[in-house]
Amino acid sequence: MEEDIISEIAAAEAQGAQKKADAAQRAAALLSEAEKDAAERGRLSELDCAMLRAEKTKEAEGKAEREYSDAIASCRASSKKYADECVAHADVYVAEIVGRLVK
Repeated sequence: MEEDIISEIAAAEAQGAQKKADAAQRAAALLSEAEKDAAERGRLSELDCAMLRAEKTKEAEGKAEREYSDAIASCRASSKKYADECVAHADVYVAEIVGRLVK
């Protein structure tokens, strides 16, 4: 009877050791798979970030170009208005200068 109990204990210990070894092997496999998944997610995240950076850079360049064009147009209009005012009043100054020279 004691031998049966001892053999059952030994068998249970062996079974426990085998389950522990199987669990360690399964844990290692899961860890390896998780590391592969994390690496792939990291690669995809980098790709997403690069695409987003390129998209936002293009948007910013477009916005800057529009703002630059608007500023140029505004300055051009202001300069034209100033030049037109100068030309409109130039006759008075020309007549005064010519009058002085003729005297």
